[in-house]
Amino acid sequence: MGLHCKGMFNRYVSVPPCFISDKDFLQAVETVKRFANKNNFTAYNNKTHEGFFRHLVLRKAGNNNQFLVNVITNAVECNPVFLEPLIKELAEFSCSVYWTSNGRKSDAVLADRLTLMCGKPFITERLNIGGKDYFFDISPFSFFQTNSKATEILYNEILRLLNPSKCSVLLDLYCGIGAIGISMAHNVKKVIGIERIGQAIDNAKENALANNVFNAEFYASDAEDWVKENKNRFDAVVIDPPRSGLTKGVIKFLVESKAKRIIYVSCNPSTLARDLQLIAENGKCKIKEITPVDMFPQTYHVETVVLLELQ
Repeated sequence: MGLHCKGMFNRYVSVPPCFISDKDFLQAVETVKRFANKNNFTAYNNKTHEGFFRHLVLRKAGNNNQFLVNVITNAVECNPVFLEPLIKELAEFSCSVYWTSNGRKSDAVLADRLTLMCGKPFITERLNIGGKDYFFDISPFSFFQTNSKATEILYNEILRLLNPSKCSVLLDLYCGIGAIGISMAHNVKKVIGIERIGQAIDNAKENALANNVFNAEFYASDAEDWVKENKNRFDAVVIDPPRSGLTKGVIKFLVESKAKRIIYVSCNPSTLARDLQLIAENGKCKIKEITPVDMFPQTYHVETVVLLELQ
């Protein structure tokens, strides 16, 4: 809805309409701004912890033309009936409208209370991977790539580099709603998906059934904790971690996993470079191919896919 003022973490400045943003995003932003100004609702100040509106989270299934809005406010004891006019207006062009109450001092987008105000509990996106259409339900806090057209390019590149066989067992670490593992499942013997967010794992299980994938299992666990307990062997591993990259425990697991192929998907070149150096330093894994994907056009950000092979 704006940018940080230079040198200030708790003040923002409005900007002209974003030229790379979806039209539904722009409409939702203007709708909320207009409602807030009309009713004198203040923006949350993360220094004083006062104010009402905290975040506006917008999600679009571009290929399927479905839109989800999540209005996040400071803590409120009961359902805010005074938001009903705003919810009604947003519902005119949205499939799902949520209200989230967040009284925590952290500036992270968290939910003390998540309420579906109207519409479906999720939106559904369609991706074509390997010539086959897959459908994925996306909940408010489940990870999914922001650019669906580029995601199809990204996942098809993963499929090419993975070059899976019907006898392979694939680990999908940081699996989110299971999109990568599910889109690879018809080409392998079995998929195991690991993700710390329970809601995302619920989505992953439902997505597997919706796509007639019956050889995939999904577990809610922190990756660092899971690799300490895991006793299984995998023929291939796909990792798509957050911007912070991999922990030392996960890197140790990868090096010792005996997986013939490891696909590292990263949105942060600096942590990717750090992790690749640590993975490859003992000579067991060799970097074979690096492919950048322009996931975020008109910005300097890039998604990168790396193929590592066990020596």
